[in-house]
Amino acid sequence: MPLLSMHGISKRFGPALALQDVSLELEAGEVLGIVGENGAGKSTLIKVLGGAYQPDAGEIILDGEPVQIKSPHDGLSHGIAVIYQELSLVPELSVAENLFLGHLPSNPLGATKRGELNRRSQEIIDLLNLDVKPGDRVASLRIGVRQLIEVGKALSRTHRARILVMDEPTSSLNEAEVAQLFAVVRQLKADGIGIIYISHYLEEVFDICDRAMVMRDGKVVGVRPTNEWTPDQMVHAMVNRPIEDFYPKVHVELGEPLLEASHLQLQGKLEDVSFSVRSGEVLGLAGLPGSGTSKLGEIVAGARKPSAGSMTLRGQRYVPRSPGKSIAAGVGYVPADRKKEGLLLEFSVAENVTLSVLPALSRLGVVNMKQKQKTAVAAIQDFGVKTNSPKAPVRSLSGGNQQKVLLARVHQPDPKLMVMNDPTRGIDVGAKVEIYERIGEFVQAGGAVLLISSELPELIGISYRIAVFREGRLVAEVEREQFSQHLIISYAAGTDETYDETYSGDQNGEQVGESA
Repeated sequence: MPLLSMHGISKRFGPALALQDVSLELEAGEVLGIVGENGAGKSTLIKVLGGAYQPDAGEIILDGEPVQIKSPHDGLSHGIAVIYQELSLVPELSVAENLFLGHLPSNPLGATKRGELNRRSQEIIDLLNLDVKPGDRVASLRIGVRQLIEVGKALSRTHRARILVMDEPTSSLNEAEVAQLFAVVRQLKADGIGIIYISHYLEEVFDICDRAMVMRDGKVVGVRPTNEWTPDQMVHAMVNRPIEDFYPKVHVELGEPLLEASHLQLQGKLEDVSFSVRSGEVLGLAGLPGSGTSKLGEIVAGARKPSAGSMTLRGQRYVPRSPGKSIAAGVGYVPADRKKEGLLLEFSVAENVTLSVLPALSRLGVVNMKQKQKTAVAAIQDFGVKTNSPKAPVRSLSGGNQQKVLLARVHQPDPKLMVMNDPTRGIDVGAKVEIYERIGEFVQAGGAVLLISSELPELIGISYRIAVFREGRLVAEVEREQFSQHLIISYAAGTDETYDETYSGDQNGEQVGESA
């Protein structure tokens, strides 16, 4: 008998059908992955399970018994804990106080039993294998540790944890923190807890999940053991298009060098780096973490000053002393962390979109609000940003739509060179394709892109050339006809292995910027 069954779940919001006859089963000690584009229905489904939404049709069965989950409190009473993507910790409180926030152990007079609180907190800390103390302030902890505390908080809130739902739990974690989280997931699985794991990172689904369920347009379109899926099959099921169409095919005749860099150095980070990128070209930058690719992108974008070397842009000396100066020179920058470095989350969509062009919309220091609104609406429509209103805060948008807002803003001053650092990180595959199409349109119009990405298939799919970095040095430039994951990784890792396998157009699509 499954631990959990959901049968025929449907949910409508006005005329929009968010879920249509969705069914799933979850065994005790199983990790079920749920994947799909934004809007596929994943979040609605887990909110129904957790009691935040009531279904219009269908039933939920726990251990063979039908149950009604009318509120999140009901969900917790049944042992169902949901961890949403946005953390709900209070930074100024201690680890222990956050773990038991809202249900602190107390005496009849209402005073907190500190000894019991610290003892119970230490049990959860030990379960999560965290190097923290119950009294540590959450504000002093790394984001990865906070994410694990959020897991502990969810476990503490149930009388007996039976089902744990994790929504994009690794979106803010580094590789070591992901490994630590996965160790916790495997321990919980061994303890018989059923886990529903939602992620845009397909490699994580293949790594940690026993089965994977794909949703599209509010329906289940496929569910099977993870080892019976291939990445291509999963992507095809999610976006309903052949994998060869994943990287849009754009033919561009390359022009003259747009950016040329000579002997760039950054103390301890980059050493004697020279390269060029031509009009109509996507130059990929590949390397292991710490190889220097991100630092190079920051130098080109004016966010970091090199210790030596020079650059020219469109044949003119280029010395970007700040990101503002680089924007004025025609260089746009998409940072890797859109939330920390790219967007003002509490500001509206319109304010974020027009941030780079406020001087052009102002006269004597006064912004023309009518023109600002017109510019914002046009950009929102042009980039397909899904929002209820231009006045909505950016924080309220999905990851893919937040990234579109950032791209819309970067495009506003009409740049000629775009520096893009992991532009599709943490967004669904449908939004990725839209961004790839935008890159194609940009280079087709004569622009050039410096693409830094931690996803090697992405670099291979849309780059014309790939410059490979290792320990701050440019060690190889690989031409399109030589593209191979093994070859690029061997350069990046400094191994002596050579490989002759190459990626064909049938596997990856022809890249953006390929000569006609």
